[in-house]
Amino acid sequence: MIYAWLVGRLGRLGVFAVTLLLAAFFAWLTVSTVDGWMVAAEQRGSDRQDAKWKAEIAESNRQVAEAQNKMAAAAEASEAIAVAEIDRLQDELDDLETHNAALPGGDNCGLGRGRVRLLPR
Repeated sequence: MIYAWLVGRLGRLGVFAVTLLLAAFFAWLTVSTVDGWMVAAEQRGSDRQDAKWKAEIAESNRQVAEAQNKMAAAAEASEAIAVAEIDRLQDELDDLETHNAALPGGDNCGLGRGRVRLLPR
């Protein structure tokens, strides 16, 4: 019924032209829609990859910071041990100098029996 009316108004060539225009429009609309879907899917995939890499970088940065903190703590502990050992050795040296000064004949240059006993064995 609609076809007969269109043929009566436009003729067969006109109906064919309108059909072609409608087909072209719907083909363009379909391609545009599918293209939009593809762009959206690509964007979602890209967003997922970005999130994945950001998470991996954040984890790597956390591990590096943790390792740096452990190394800093180990360095501080080593420094504390070294300072304590230096203090102990300085105290020992001070004691030896005090004992050496207390020995008789401290101003002569030779080694007496008391001085030799202070030497490490």
